[in-house]
Amino acid sequence: MSVMENQNNTTQDQFQIMADVSSSLNFVFQQNGIPLIRGLILKSGKQLTKSKLIISASPQFMANVEVQIGTHDAEQSIYLTTPKLHFDVGFLLELTENIQATLKFQWVDDSEVVLVEHYHTLELLTVDSWGGEKQPFELLASFSQPNATALLPILKEASEWLEDKKMGSLNGYQDKNTEQVFNQIQAVWQTLLTQNLQYIVNPASFIEFGQRIRFAKQILDEKMACCLDSTMLMSSLLEQIGLDPLVVIVQGHSFLGVWLHETPVVDVLLDDVQTLRKCMELGAIIFIETTLLTKQGSLKQAIDSAQTYLVQPDKVEKFYLAVDIRQSRLRGIRPISKQLDTAFFLDDGEVSWAAASLSSYGVPIVENNEEGNTRVQRWLRRLLDLSLRNKLLNFKDNRLSIPLQSSEKALASLEDALAENKGFLFQSVEYISLKEVTRENEAQHVQSYIDENLNRELLFSPLDTDTLNKRLVEVYHASRTALEEGGANTLFLAIGFLEWKESEKSQKIYKAPLLLIPVRMTRESAKSGYRLWMYDDEPRFNSTLLQLLRQDFEIEISGLDPLPTDESGVDVNAVLHTVRRAVVNMRGWEVKAEAAIGQFSFSKYLMWRDLSSRMQSLKEQAVVQHLIETPREPFQTQEAFPHPSELDEKYKPQQLFTPLSSDSSQLSAVMSAALGRTFVLSGPPGTGKSQTITNMIAQCLADGKSVLFVSEKMAALDVVYRRLNLIGLSSLCLQLHSAKAQKVEVLDQIRERANHLNNPYLTAKKETFEAWQKLSEQLVRSRDALNQHVAVLHEQHPIGWSLFAAMSEELLHRNVASLRFNVDITQLTQATRTALKELANKAVTQFQQVSSSAFEILNGFAQEHEQGWTLAWQDSYVQIQHDLNQQLNEIQKAIGDWQAVCQFSTAESLQQLQADLERYQALVSFAKLHDLNQLNILKKLDIAQITEAKVLCETWQNNRKRLIFKYDESIYDADLQQIEFKWREAEVKFWPWSWFAKFQLRNLLKGYMSDRQRPSSPAVSNDLALLFKIQQQRQRFKVLENQLSGVLVEYWHGMQTNWAQFEQTAQAWVQLQSDFVVRIASPEVLSQALKFASQHDFDPVQQLFNALKQSYQSLLPDLQLKCEGINSYANLHFTAVLARQKQLQQVMVEWRHWLNGQALNHQLKQHGLATFSDTIATQAIISATLLSENSQVQSNPLTAQQAEYLVDINLARMWVVQQFNQHSELNKFNGELQQQKIQKFSEQDLAHQHFSSEEIIRRWQTIFENPDLHKKQWALLNKELGKKRRHIPVRELIKQIPDVITGLKPCMLMSPLSVAQYLDTESKFDVVIFDEASQIPVWDAIGALARGQQSIVVGDNKQMPPTSFFGKGDTEEVDEDITEDLESILDECLAAQLPELVLNWHYRSRYESLIQFSNQKYYRGELLTFPAPVAKDTAIQLHTIQGVYDKGDTRTNRAEAEAIVQFIVQHLTQQLNTEHPQTLGVVTFNITQQKLIEDLLDNALLSEPELEALSRAGFEPLFVKNLENVQGDERDIIIFSITYAPDIHGKLLMNFGALNRQGGQRRLNVAITRARQGLHVFSTLKAEQIDLSRTNSEGVRDLKDFLIFAKTGHMAYYAQGGDQPKSKDELLLYVQKQLQDLGWCVDLAVGRGDSRVDLAVQHPDIAGQYLTGILVGGDDYAKAATARDRDQLRPTVLSGLGWKILQLWTVEWWLDPQVNLNKLDTKLKQLLAQEQTDKMGVAKY
Repeated sequence: MSVMENQNNTTQDQFQIMADVSSSLNFVFQQNGIPLIRGLILKSGKQLTKSKLIISASPQFMANVEVQIGTHDAEQSIYLTTPKLHFDVGFLLELTENIQATLKFQWVDDSEVVLVEHYHTLELLTVDSWGGEKQPFELLASFSQPNATALLPILKEASEWLEDKKMGSLNGYQDKNTEQVFNQIQAVWQTLLTQNLQYIVNPASFIEFGQRIRFAKQILDEKMACCLDSTMLMSSLLEQIGLDPLVVIVQGHSFLGVWLHETPVVDVLLDDVQTLRKCMELGAIIFIETTLLTKQGSLKQAIDSAQTYLVQPDKVEKFYLAVDIRQSRLRGIRPISKQLDTAFFLDDGEVSWAAASLSSYGVPIVENNEEGNTRVQRWLRRLLDLSLRNKLLNFKDNRLSIPLQSSEKALASLEDALAENKGFLFQSVEYISLKEVTRENEAQHVQSYIDENLNRELLFSPLDTDTLNKRLVEVYHASRTALEEGGANTLFLAIGFLEWKESEKSQKIYKAPLLLIPVRMTRESAKSGYRLWMYDDEPRFNSTLLQLLRQDFEIEISGLDPLPTDESGVDVNAVLHTVRRAVVNMRGWEVKAEAAIGQFSFSKYLMWRDLSSRMQSLKEQAVVQHLIETPREPFQTQEAFPHPSELDEKYKPQQLFTPLSSDSSQLSAVMSAALGRTFVLSGPPGTGKSQTITNMIAQCLADGKSVLFVSEKMAALDVVYRRLNLIGLSSLCLQLHSAKAQKVEVLDQIRERANHLNNPYLTAKKETFEAWQKLSEQLVRSRDALNQHVAVLHEQHPIGWSLFAAMSEELLHRNVASLRFNVDITQLTQATRTALKELANKAVTQFQQVSSSAFEILNGFAQEHEQGWTLAWQDSYVQIQHDLNQQLNEIQKAIGDWQAVCQFSTAESLQQLQADLERYQALVSFAKLHDLNQLNILKKLDIAQITEAKVLCETWQNNRKRLIFKYDESIYDADLQQIEFKWREAEVKFWPWSWFAKFQLRNLLKGYMSDRQRPSSPAVSNDLALLFKIQQQRQRFKVLENQLSGVLVEYWHGMQTNWAQFEQTAQAWVQLQSDFVVRIASPEVLSQALKFASQHDFDPVQQLFNALKQSYQSLLPDLQLKCEGINSYANLHFTAVLARQKQLQQVMVEWRHWLNGQALNHQLKQHGLATFSDTIATQAIISATLLSENSQVQSNPLTAQQAEYLVDINLARMWVVQQFNQHSELNKFNGELQQQKIQKFSEQDLAHQHFSSEEIIRRWQTIFENPDLHKKQWALLNKELGKKRRHIPVRELIKQIPDVITGLKPCMLMSPLSVAQYLDTESKFDVVIFDEASQIPVWDAIGALARGQQSIVVGDNKQMPPTSFFGKGDTEEVDEDITEDLESILDECLAAQLPELVLNWHYRSRYESLIQFSNQKYYRGELLTFPAPVAKDTAIQLHTIQGVYDKGDTRTNRAEAEAIVQFIVQHLTQQLNTEHPQTLGVVTFNITQQKLIEDLLDNALLSEPELEALSRAGFEPLFVKNLENVQGDERDIIIFSITYAPDIHGKLLMNFGALNRQGGQRRLNVAITRARQGLHVFSTLKAEQIDLSRTNSEGVRDLKDFLIFAKTGHMAYYAQGGDQPKSKDELLLYVQKQLQDLGWCVDLAVGRGDSRVDLAVQHPDIAGQYLTGILVGGDDYAKAATARDRDQLRPTVLSGLGWKILQLWTVEWWLDPQVNLNKLDTKLKQLLAQEQTDKMGVAKY
């Protein structure tokens, strides 16, 4: 046995692992999906962001598993659901002996550090080992192996035995004959006797510890078997031939049971020996002592022997339980299926389990058409039950029926009297006195007395008085429950019975009722008797019987539709006579004139007829067609559904007709309905399904649509109708269910509105449309204004803030120093903001790594260095520092001679050195460019002569170029001046003398011409002047030549002398002197320096300098060396530079952080954060805190987190200012005005809701506008309204006036049963809405679904599925507590992929604890719940009762029942004089406990009429129900009776009825979510008594968890989902701190999820209560999808729960926090004073 185990003595006490692990494991576990690890709880003493749980095994029978765990808070328990394990199947199969194994659990954090370890030991079992009660008992069914090939010879021989005996074949239940079933068992038994098996003793304590079970092959090979071996062998054989066995376990022994009919709906585990005994006595089952196979005993001996265990008291006490094999299969328990070695005796044929294959034994093949049948045919089969389970075909007297004693004549009179509305009391025939009556006349006397007293309204029953009274109670409660839960009356008076047989040879006679009169039973009080009345519905003939006769016996009975009538009603005698005539030729059949009261249901037949008559037309409806033809494909594409967040944006109030206030999830559903969408609406408990349905109906009516509202539960129909009545729309609704479907009731409902036809005021159109439009427009403006403010505050911007978030964060850190940044705040994104914060963080972090001493040295060094530190750089930099001194020495040495010749002093800085080297370089360059000899010559000359010679030569050359002719050099010796004179004279002479004179001169010049040609006159005129000038220049050059040629020596080349070179040298020398005049004033010294420069190589010096300069350039900036105007290393003295480098090398280990910090600082300035960069630039400022300038400076250094805040808060300030500038309305915001806007919106919204009803009514007044349009229909209706009795049937009335009924009552409220009963197949609606659809079977719903064009299916698949519980009127009971779960229309629609909308606002629970368990367990925590104004929620109380569970006769817990009744009486007494008494409801686990409480309560209230009246008062009277029928109900206080507990011997079986079945947790979910104010759990059972290792039921597991929750109030955290992002709470923290500083105790975020109260102020005088709740316009506020959600519903709901709500406005608080804090403090004090004043007033009164 395994329970939750605490990890003891862990290395760290703050971590714990608690594991719920099975104590054993084998292949059967793996095959059937039984969890080895049922649950894990981790507890941590500190918060963890990420961690994981590692699960490993030794030996490694499974793969290692890692479970990732998200972020969770300290002291929070984490519940891990069953982890998925991967077993080594081969390892499990190969085990030959049981061995011990160990599971290891390791909890490690994200750094792989092991937090805690936990070990669990378990036993690994061989494949043939059954673990007994240490494992789920149903696993025993795995050892029944119907497909083992070892069975084939046995079955073949058994088949031959039957054939030889002419006793049929091995065909299971196909013959529907118990005798044939017995024959098959006999054949198997006889065949096994031939195997000569030998008996061996099984372990004495096999129930507790289990045992190894021999497989079929091993038994047949070894010829040995113990009791369990032989039982499982026999079970395998019978299961293979199609029979349903069960294995019975008693102390120390086991034997077999076999159902003689197909297994009724029973549980897997049957622990009630009385139930089995009753089934045995009814001939439904036989039991076989299989060990008699080893003693060659007969089958009869085996049966007789086994029966003693159910009859003899000493053996009955040893009964433990029985395992039903077929039910185990249905629950997923499979036979052992794997090919194993023969050592395990599991033969090759035992591969997998399948349906029995009967053809192997020579039996004719029975074709299985199940796959070929359509879904519709399957639905039809579920609706039409022609089996003997149906009470309409096989009526038996039982506790839910009352036989009546009457003559055939009196029966007709009884029907007439009931038709005349007479009520009858009941008496037992014991009441009839037989005094003075002879024995021979007793019967006649009794009958005469009964017939005579019929007029006195008395009915007599042959039952004794006690039995009659008990049955009256049973029938009364059962009929009332059926009416409430099924919506249709199922209580009938059966008049006349047909005794019939299945065949002529059959000995069994069955009774079927013929005429059924609808009746009802009433009781005025617990003391009064029961009275029988006619139910206002039509008597009917047993149509199911007619179908049986037609289908199986080809008997058609005519004349019964309609029923024959007489003047008083139905002609009973004619009915009986008709049947007698029809069956006259059927041997053994007879009509009996008998009567009995019982529960019967015809609606299933009507549904069957409805579907079968219109197979093709069903597919015209989209959903029905989809369910029939394509149920596993997506439903047809529809347009998008309205999303809650889009409602305000996309839809205007003019489109909305929701008279009841609705949240966004509800409104989304309403608008989806209005848009014609077909969908599933999932509504968890308390989410306002009925309110949503009411609004959907109103919306559809407003759009002119007819609506059919369908629900299985009368309570659901009633609550919707009450809401429709509340909003004034009930006049448009017709209730056609339960008592409302009686003809008089229906006509009264129609009359209510039909009378409007004659009322001119009501029929006149009210001019409401314009007012409606105006009100809608006003509402739009108010709504949009509120939404706009929220949008401005909470719109998420690229910067990563909403305005609210930025203001909240800034307000919380308002004392942070103010810095102004040079950033474009409008362009800032969240990424860049994050990057800036990271930069600040990194910069501060880097500088924090520098020691204070090093900081003093490094301060100023590498300021704003961009690159940051690298190891390679540091190595290079150190080398530079090392080389710097050497380079200085080398260069000083290299330039020493230069300094001497130039008479320069020694350079003290790089700048000076560079200047000297520039001068040296100038000398070198001069020497290279100029001839120093020329320079020496020039020093002896007047440079003007050189210039003159240069000009003279240039002019000479130019004149020569201008000459037209070439002349001999000798011309320059002629008297050119005289010749030119004569030429001018000739020019002035007259012709011809001038010509002759020029001719003479031309001939003269001809002699000087190079070509000896006579020049022309123009040429002579040009050349003569030029020749004269050239002659003069030659003469001057001769003079200069004489002066210069001797001095210039080799440089003289006549006119070709390089005059420019001399000029350039002269100019360069002048410039050089000018350049050096400061440093070298003497020309002589300069000349010496030039000479030195021309004689020495300067390149080595330059190279040395370049290297030194490169080293200098590699040095980083250093502000410590920048002083007195010096701003670079070049200006610094060499000794200072060297000393600084030596100083820096002392703190070389700190360079890394310093340089990286400087690089980050540079980036900060580049991004505009120069002020922040300056803040952290020096150690003095780094030591400052974030306090403002006026605050006292502390000595603590600036932390990285503070640096981020410093940046972020100042960015927030800048951004908020920018947003206020962008949204000018924020500057004018006023909280009081905003509250007024909200109030105005709420008033307009409420008025709009009220007005919508009037508009809907106005739109449906058209039916009265033209009465002649449907004149015939109006005439028929008026005729029926005028009748007093004998109205036509409701079904016929609706069929004949379809248009008028739709116009008068466009909305019908019905159950699926009443739909089939009262609506013709042609009745159509625009919209069909199903409520509580999880409880409506598919086949029940299809008929109603097909009547609507649009379908809306409402329900919750986490709640009750449909069960056979409400079908008891159709079938004979075996065990009322055991019901069959059926397919629901909700599950079918979800499986068929219809779109699903979900309601998520939970309103029912006034305390969150009432829904917390279900919310977390079943709804993933997605329900929006609201907290109560209490600090500790104690709404769930566990009452521990010292009782026992009587699992035998009563199946009750009397101690619990008595305690509950006592609690009810006390509660009623306390509520007796209260104005609004709290309503009560009781929920039990089974019907027997329900009946016990009802009986005890009736007895307790007999003497308390006032309490009894109170219990029945109002719309919500006290109810006592069980898990099967409580869905849809709710009360203020719910009492939950757990019922199950250890028996009188202290033994507790893990069998909790329906809770054990698959989906049992859905029943638990229903039971615990019915309460509004309190849930009282009465339980003898304790959580620790539930051993989960003995059951695989999820429902039982959840029951255990719930009992723990009810006891402790705490629930583990489920780590299966992702972490939910938390809302920003900076503003909340700020306000909390400010209020706490004023002395108020304030809790933060009270409640769960988005509906929490942001701030709750504790009441100073009342411990555990809150004075007020404060709502802040924060993230939770903004998450609301609509303005109504946000500003109306949330505060309204909280106020309704008792909160006094105050609203805090962010903008106001940000602008002036102190003023608003004072206002808030004043309001709190006023609330406290007002409360104290009110209390004093009450006390005084």
